[in-house]
Amino acid sequence: MALGVVSAVTYGIGPVLIKVALEDMSATTLLLYRLVLAAAILWALLALAGRLRETPRGARLWIGPLTLGAVAYGGQMTLFALALERVSASLVVILFHTAPIVVVAVTALTGRERLTRLRLLALGVGVGGVAVVAASSGELRAEPLGIVLAVGSALAYAGVVLGSDAYSGSIAPLPLSVLLATGAALALLLAAPLAGAGTPGSVSGWLLVVAIAASVGVVGTTALLAGVAMIGPSLASILLTLEPLVALLLAWIALGEHLSALQLTGGALIVVAAFAAHRAAAEPVPGASLA
Repeated sequence: MALGVVSAVTYGIGPVLIKVALEDMSATTLLLYRLVLAAAILWALLALAGRLRETPRGARLWIGPLTLGAVAYGGQMTLFALALERVSASLVVILFHTAPIVVVAVTALTGRERLTRLRLLALGVGVGGVAVVAASSGELRAEPLGIVLAVGSALAYAGVVLGSDAYSGSIAPLPLSVLLATGAALALLLAAPLAGAGTPGSVSGWLLVVAIAASVGVVGTTALLAGVAMIGPSLASILLTLEPLVALLLAWIALGEHLSALQLTGGALIVVAAFAAHRAAAEPVPGASLA
């Protein structure tokens, strides 16, 4: 549970840092260097910890995690960024945080996890709280392509959670984070010439990229994968509904943005969902790993 909260907090920090970084560079540039630096930091941590041998043995066993990173992990961030160009941020947040619904549905249908009333309560209240926070934060501007991209980002994120659960029995969280980040970085490097990626234009821009890569790409992703391995994919994904609440509080503290009563109500619902998820984590949940 603590790892799930850590992941949500670091992912919540991301939007505030990204908002500042985008004043210095394009979204494509930020995404590219964020992924490349995150992969480099993770490889360095793996080597310093003396855990390089924990990576899969044989090239064939690398294909799955690298593909998951390139398609789902990298795809989620790319689709999210593209959706923001066509749909209001509030609507993108609402649509993206339907991902826990997908995760809970898949795990229940496959028998991976039991669908209990507490899990349903945590899911419903959490997603509802996100909707209230996002809807009260701005105009819900809609465009069909943008909606499709936002939903695609949610599905890709659900794929990351479910895919990491499938590998959790055979690959430890840190090596798995390394492979996901590497796959995503390689995919973005190949696409960079077509996307017109440049370089950060200042020292402060580079520092922001490093901060985003380290907080979200290293700490956030590794904590998420460890949480999935320990409490299962559905509860780990439900806890990530804390992300908009963290982003909202940081925007209030760091950027001086106003908090409305409706936003505070949505935040309270998200906190209730986190407590419900905590109680649900203590329930016995039968089911074997997908690995």
